[in-house]
Amino acid sequence: MKYEKILSHFVINSEGERAQPLYEHNTHTKQLAKKFGQKLNCENICSIAGELHDIGKSQKAFQIYIRKAAAGEFVQKGSINHSSAGAKYIMDTFAKSDNPFVILTAEIIAEAIISHHGLKDFISPDGDLKFQKSCYSEKYDEKEISEYIQEMLDEIKIKDDIEKAVEELQVLYEAIYERIPDGEYKDDEIGFDISAIIRYVLSCVIAADREDTRMFMLNETPLKEIDVNLLWKNAINKLEQLISTFSQEGELNKLRMEISRQCYIAASRQPGIYRLSCPTGSGKTLSSLRFALHHAHKYQKKHIFYIAPYKSILTQNSDVMKQFFFKDDVLIHHSDFIPEDQEKYLYLNSNWSSPFIMTTAVQFYQTLFSNNTTSIRRFHQLSDSVIIIDEAQTIPTHMISMFNYMINFLSEVCHSTIVLCTATQPVFEKTKRQMRIYADNGIIQDELQQSDVFKRVHYVNKCTPKGFDYDEYADFIMDCWKKHNSVLTIVNTKKDAMELYKKCLALNEEMNMNVSIYHLSTNMCPVHRNKVLQEIKDKLIANEPLICISTNLIEAGIDLSFSSVIRSITGLDSIIQAAGRCNRNGDEQYGYVYLVKPDKENINSLIEVKEGKMVTHSLLDYIESNDAYIDSIMDTNIINRYYEKLYFNSSINMDYMINKPFKETQINLWSGLHKGLEEAVSNGNENLPHITSALRSAGEQFKVMEQTIGILVPYEEKGRELIAFFNGNHPDKEKYERLKEAQGYTVQVYEQKYRQLMEAGLVDCLPFGEILTLKEGYYDLQVGLMIDKELEDMFL
Repeated sequence: MKYEKILSHFVINSEGERAQPLYEHNTHTKQLAKKFGQKLNCENICSIAGELHDIGKSQKAFQIYIRKAAAGEFVQKGSINHSSAGAKYIMDTFAKSDNPFVILTAEIIAEAIISHHGLKDFISPDGDLKFQKSCYSEKYDEKEISEYIQEMLDEIKIKDDIEKAVEELQVLYEAIYERIPDGEYKDDEIGFDISAIIRYVLSCVIAADREDTRMFMLNETPLKEIDVNLLWKNAINKLEQLISTFSQEGELNKLRMEISRQCYIAASRQPGIYRLSCPTGSGKTLSSLRFALHHAHKYQKKHIFYIAPYKSILTQNSDVMKQFFFKDDVLIHHSDFIPEDQEKYLYLNSNWSSPFIMTTAVQFYQTLFSNNTTSIRRFHQLSDSVIIIDEAQTIPTHMISMFNYMINFLSEVCHSTIVLCTATQPVFEKTKRQMRIYADNGIIQDELQQSDVFKRVHYVNKCTPKGFDYDEYADFIMDCWKKHNSVLTIVNTKKDAMELYKKCLALNEEMNMNVSIYHLSTNMCPVHRNKVLQEIKDKLIANEPLICISTNLIEAGIDLSFSSVIRSITGLDSIIQAAGRCNRNGDEQYGYVYLVKPDKENINSLIEVKEGKMVTHSLLDYIESNDAYIDSIMDTNIINRYYEKLYFNSSINMDYMINKPFKETQINLWSGLHKGLEEAVSNGNENLPHITSALRSAGEQFKVMEQTIGILVPYEEKGRELIAFFNGNHPDKEKYERLKEAQGYTVQVYEQKYRQLMEAGLVDCLPFGEILTLKEGYYDLQVGLMIDKELEDMFL
């Protein structure tokens, strides 16, 4: 058959030429996509999309294109449309049915095909019918593709597979419909879940396509599959052996062992969404792993994910977690991790196929919601897994509706078990778009987490109606130091941290106190911060007098223990996190956490901090009016009250509002109930798709945090040497190899601040990789990035 010579991939190298027939690639992709889809019971939906995803490559124009590319000739990447043909075939063949589920199935398959190199909207927020335009693009030769279909596709088999695919979608839809309770937001969540199914199918197709392409390009055979159940069993044996060596003497050790025991018992419960509420010092890391391993083994889960909000927490916990696995079974995925094998690491990052994966919340959220195809590729791996979400209270308030719906989907549709770990459990089940957490979902008993044994601090409310100015605040810090020997002060802004640092330095010199005073903020590069943190740790161990003034970067994942902590008033969750740095090791009967109100704090741009601060003030008033002891802010009922009030105040912001370039919420874009649909209807468009979501637009506008720009700084001799190296005449290969090293000497700034720095002439742009570097003289060995006085307010 002449069409067997139609190629999908073509390689010319020193070993000669190698070609992969299009039929072979489509068949392999179909088989892999079907395998990936089995976890969601949508294998036929995925396999059809996999088989048809590349049939547009059968055009002569594309065959010329890949041969030119392989020969090293210039070609415009993406200039030949090969993603529309399979979608058009599916829509022409099946989307005219009277059965709405046949149409829905066809649209899901077609969307996966047209989006496998880039996500597409069904209807855009401005009412444009993007789906139809993509499926019925004129930029390909229909005659050539039609001939290939007749020769190479078994259309009878495809029709049989479609019938099975429709049955799969009906089962999925019925499960979704039955699980979502009747109410105001039922249609929203159903629409969201349909979009999540689309993302899952697309994930399977992208993963299958990229994997088969990779194997051909590298001339490799599929990797041998890991017996994860055996892996879980071996890890359990190692963990249980370690636990058996733990001391059970003393009340604290007994409580830690009881928490661990209850995690072991709870692991036998049915998959679902669970809470693990553990205070600082309770052994949460190993206890959560004990639950996850036993649960994964009992229910034959495919992966265990450990998600942490900060890289520092991952770094702190990775050595603990890794000791129970072989090296190749664990993937640590964050931007600062330096692997032994960079190529292998990038491959594993892109597909999350490792059994045990430790990654950041940013990577997790991007996998859930970003439009990046690498992020989407990972999505299917989250099914049939155990997902531990550490410090769950750090989920941004504006993302809560999306987060709740997706956790419901992962749990109820994808059969994954979710563990929400934190000492301050948010009441996600009481928001307007609720996470379905049941009343008995706690892994450990309430009385354990409320035990007095874990209460190692007393809280003291020093907030006054007027608040402390900088002089009063600095005086209070010095008074606390005289009383407690070591003081950590945490403030909400870099400006406050700098001003208090300067005031305390002046007082120290004026009063000849000879106390070590440190400053910490993100104006310091990571190597600088880590050096300061190590100096602080050494002095605390030696019981030397010291004061540290920091932004909230020190609140989590930093294993330091001060005799006292001063916290500028903020959200209750952050206050309790800050308290975790006080008397952390129980060296004293009690440490002291002082709450202070600054008088000139500017947090107008920090909306969540501002809202949390307001609710905490109201809680302190409530506690005082009820003659309650201030330490009751750690009680479960007070924490619940805090989140209920916070979420009530913030409910209008929880759907992730996008103000520019269009005014719409992420929830509406995912559910398909957005203004673009109204616009399309009002324009009189006929034959609108049944699915109306705008996933590309949603993904493009999704950001976990404001984007920052890295600036390489001349910190110590190494930083200056790196700047000189990247500015020098060295091979690009050597420069690429040192980019990871340069991250440790990079300060991240927001775009507006970057522009102002550029305008002031303080930053140079190097030709290689457009690396930005800070000019000499503007980086200080105590506080980091320093700038002229007229720019100071911009940074501090």
